Amino acid sequence: MSKISIVEGDIFEVVGGNDVSYAKAEIVNSGSNVIQVGKENGIVHGTNKQAPFIEFDTQIALVVEFEPLASYDGEFGFDWLKCDDSDNVLKVQTDDIVNLEYVFDDLKQEYISVSTDSSIVNKIKREYKKIPLKLPYYTPWLSLLQINQEIKLNMICKPVISGEDITNEEVSFKKNDFYEVIIDGQINENIKYKPDGKPKEIIIKCISSSKQVDITAIDKNKKEVGQIIAIDNTKAFDLPIRLVCVVKDTPNKEAEISKLISDFKTDNIEGYLNKNSLNQALIKTAVEIDSKYHIAFDETDWNGTFYNKAGNYFTNRKDSAGGKVSYIDDNEDEQKNAQYEHILDKFLRDYKTAFEADGRKFRGILLFITNIKKDPNDKEGGVSRTKPVNFREAIVFETNLKNKSTYAHEIAHALGLEHTFWSDINDIDELAKNEKSLNDLKNNIKSNENAKAANINAKKANDENIRKNSSTKRSNEEIIKKRQAEIDKWTAEMNKTTYPYKREAKIRIDDLKAQNKKTKAINDEIDEITKRNNKANDDIKIYNENIDKSLKKQNDNFDVYKNNKYKFIKNSTLNIMDYSSKINIYASWQWRIIQNDIKSYYGSTTENK
Repeated sequence: MSKISIVEGDIFEVVGGNDVSYAKAEIVNSGSNVIQVGKENGIVHGTNKQAPFIEFDTQIALVVEFEPLASYDGEFGFDWLKCDDSDNVLKVQTDDIVNLEYVFDDLKQEYISVSTDSSIVNKIKREYKKIPLKLPYYTPWLSLLQINQEIKLNMICKPVISGEDITNEEVSFKKNDFYEVIIDGQINENIKYKPDGKPKEIIIKCISSSKQVDITAIDKNKKEVGQIIAIDNTKAFDLPIRLVCVVKDTPNKEAEISKLISDFKTDNIEGYLNKNSLNQALIKTAVEIDSKYHIAFDETDWNGTFYNKAGNYFTNRKDSAGGKVSYIDDNEDEQKNAQYEHILDKFLRDYKTAFEADGRKFRGILLFITNIKKDPNDKEGGVSRTKPVNFREAIVFETNLKNKSTYAHEIAHALGLEHTFWSDINDIDELAKNEKSLNDLKNNIKSNENAKAANINAKKANDENIRKNSSTKRSNEEIIKKRQAEIDKWTAEMNKTTYPYKREAKIRIDDLKAQNKKTKAINDEIDEITKRNNKANDDIKIYNENIDKSLKKQNDNFDVYKNNKYKFIKNSTLNIMDYSSKINIYASWQWRIIQNDIKSYYGSTTENK
């Protein structure tokens, strides 16, 4: 909708307070005196601000909120925010907002503690759409991957004025070509539900894939009283996964591999990934299972480096003298001065030696499962990493083979999701380690940016030196030419038999030749300097190309922090990236992260039918 005002005469406004105009693009005041066309070349008074949210008197008596049932187990994606009547955040999904501990601040580029800045909690509201009802209302997000899938939600009808009787009100849903809301057998606009003060179980069915669409609740006057946003599910994100078994190299290894595969199938891990976890982000995965993909390790060879034979568990390789270690990562880059080389890197390196000798990488997640546990001191039932961002490996150890959420947790790490916590009350060092990792990354980025800037300035100085020397050389060559012309003239005169000043001519010629010899020597030196400057520029180009590669990796890694903005108290949420005893849900901002990662590195999108 556009607003166009045509005024024949003058407009005079007397504004007691602020007169504020908001627009998505630039604001243009076109007249004889003033034209404002944006910050590049126009008049700027500060930066653009988001238009304030304005509540309208919608004349509604109730609002309708939605939550999953207690029996929900990840069958669909649902993300909702609950606020009180004063727009104070109460819950994010099932998680009390008091458990939100840190929020990443884009301006300061660090995690800000809620205890030091309570207002930063409100940043989480940006993840939800607020609609103009009489009460603060943030629309929940719904993702349904399977067409014809039916899901159940609780619908809570809440009076706008606390304590008012709403039993005479009525709730139905707008006609929708893609989703059916079913209440007591009635569908969408045919529903005439009368609130009774209790949560009402409703069914939502996806009857066809669609672009993002609103599922809208309305009252008996056809006024909107609630909404769910069903995200675009026309595309599915395909994620290839290859199962790789890791066992000891013994005469029994084939049987152990068969047992790992059999249990994986019996526990229906692939079904869990497709129907109770990754499906929330519209991800479809096909697990490639073939017993040939395995690593059989010699426990004697590995003992003391990546394996503890006495305890029968994997370890990380450390320097026996307490020094640093180096190793080659999946990108063939050497990692130097590391505290240790993780078993992740050993598994991946051995896999590449066995199955990727041709250099062609498996485009997907390599899911290693093993009947060996990890060093108990490491407390790792599974392991993966988000950095580098194209990391493609996840390991599930013996202790967690039957813990389904471990598979979704570790795969999601490889797809860019960090833990939902930033500190650990039981590990006072974790916060310091996390902050140090972030600060080290920022410092390295800054150092590389400074080095690149210094190189660019050095190249500019070299280019200017080359330009000046080139100009000097050209001038010298002109002088040499003029002297040579004079030499040629004197030589011609001196060769005349009747020329009387042969001695003087010889002196002049010798002097000119001597001058030219000196000038040519200067030009030779200029050539050497230019050669050195060009070599320096070639080196700078290589240095900056390497810096650019490093900066890209570092900025990509830094984006992992920026994308994983919200950190809750450890074990306080049901999020799959937490460590609670029950975890079964991702947040909508997490859906976007892993979808983007799949598009960038691992898979593709296909029509969702």
